[in-house]
Amino acid sequence: MERNDSKTATLSLSIETLGFITFIVFLILKLTHTWEINWFWVWFPLWLPLAFGALLIVVALVCGLIANKWED
Repeated sequence: MERNDSKTATLSLSIETLGFITFIVFLILKLTHTWEINWFWVWFPLWLPLAFGALLIVVALVCGLIANKWED
């Protein structure tokens, strides 16, 4: 019998990792004056996942409150 030992490598990047990499790229471009953008956009990739997570928590809480009122 033949033995097939093929191995595959997969790369998985989380949204936080991609945000951090994007932040580093934006920061380097801003500090080297290659790209004149507002500091808001430099920091945007870092707080975007946090804002999205907070939004999900708020939506879950509102759904829970609506479900609780619906039962009463």
